[in-house]
Amino acid sequence: FVKGSEMTQEFKQGRAAGITYKVCGMSLKQFRIDPATLVNGVSVVPNGLTYMFDLQPQGFLAVGL
Repeated sequence: FVKGSEMTQEFKQGRAAGITYKVCGMSLKQFRIDPATLVNGVSVVPNGLTYMFDLQPQGFLAVGL
């Protein structure tokens, strides 16, 4: 999700297709990643896990990796 990464083009294509990208703010802090270095269109949520759990009652599914 960092500007200049090899995935930048894929992010652009995803955004063009309507995909939204969210990044866990706690993980950014843990890995000392400056949010300003993220590609345009990526938003930061305070806690990725709670964000995901809050979406499940709305019918969204979670994929475990």
